[in-house]
Amino acid sequence: MWDDIDCLLAFIAQGLDDLSKGKDFSTNFPDQPIKLKFTQKYDNRVLVSVKCIETKKVIVDKVDLIETLRGHIKNFLADLIDRVPRNQDCYLSIINDLDNIVTSRSD
Repeated sequence: MWDDIDCLLAFIAQGLDDLSKGKDFSTNFPDQPIKLKFTQKYDNRVLVSVKCIETKKVIVDKVDLIETLRGHIKNFLADLIDRVPRNQDCYLSIINDLDNIVTSRSD
């Protein structure tokens, strides 16, 4: 499978902001029939669902999810800046948005 990964990561970055504010979110891979869904649950947990032919689900800690994905997305986009400098402004904007997400264990 292949996809437009920088667009997917931008969608996920926006969703991480929604999650940090107590909202659910879902998105699709831009060019594949794959759906990601993140649903708020009890005790600062999130149900993560991936639908591609069949649906796989897991419940994870919300803060761990946000912080882990944020770090990996920032690293990936920083690498893309070196590889695709013409998109630097877009990637830096996403990184900045990720830096502004507030997480706390008391949500």
